[in-house]
Amino acid sequence: MHSEIEGGLDTDMLILGRPGENAMPLMGNAGTEAHDEQQHLGILQSIKSEPNLLQKLLGTAGTWFLFDILFYGNTLFQPIVLESAFGKGNHTATALGWLDSTDDAVDPRGEFDLLVETSRDSLFLSLIALPGYFVSIAMLGRTTCCGLVIQTPRYVQMQGFFLMAVLYALIGVFWESLTSMQVLLVLLYGSTFFFANYGPNATTFLLPSVTYSHNCRSTLNGISAAFGKMGALLGASVFPAAADILGDGSVMTVCSGISVVALILTWKCVITHVQEEESFVAAPIAASSSNDDTSGGGQHEGTMT
Repeated sequence: MHSEIEGGLDTDMLILGRPGENAMPLMGNAGTEAHDEQQHLGILQSIKSEPNLLQKLLGTAGTWFLFDILFYGNTLFQPIVLESAFGKGNHTATALGWLDSTDDAVDPRGEFDLLVETSRDSLFLSLIALPGYFVSIAMLGRTTCCGLVIQTPRYVQMQGFFLMAVLYALIGVFWESLTSMQVLLVLLYGSTFFFANYGPNATTFLLPSVTYSHNCRSTLNGISAAFGKMGALLGASVFPAAADILGDGSVMTVCSGISVVALILTWKCVITHVQEEESFVAAPIAASSSNDDTSGGGQHEGTMT
């Protein structure tokens, strides 16, 4: 079947379908290109018309950028903290690997012992940090403090940055003292990763979903993620040099300052849609009501405001 336009065959549009069924238009190449171009222009127009765009980008892309500086920079900084806490034995770090301090020859046995010790200590930090994800999952959407506080993604991220700032400040100010208190140093440092996982590491990719309009949400989410990757690259590149120049304690103090800036950006620049954030609250409430219905046999009705 085909359609005719002004006495001629419409070559850019063919109609497919069996007799008696709804016909389905099949776009030609020209029609497909025009459709893609129109869709592209529609996305650009949606981005341009997004209210408070710059402020929202500072809230999502800016905080993602700062957080990845902290997270990936400190991931590479772990061996320095562990070395300060537990020492490095008779080995020193060189550009070519771990060499014995009394001999320039590589000691395979010593390298293996060092690998085991480093893996053990890193596992200890991971065991402290990992539960942060599960706590975040449990808390998101819940009401706490006798119903006064709603744990929305924005608020959880603010909590994470605040506690990270406090912990980094404590480590930075008392670095020299903490190096002689190995367990306390590792607990404090591991707690920074715990609250990173509880807060921004679980919420930076959620906030764009409750911040931007539907028409440009995925695009601006991708832009925010790209800023996060740039932050990861910057943190991984700068931290080792910063530790050599400023000192280990000063690096921790700088991390505290970055956390404070990220906290302020989250507080001032993250503008969320109330309806979207309420969806994080509605899910746990609905699950709780469902459990009550099953156990009590009754039905409950309620509205969200």
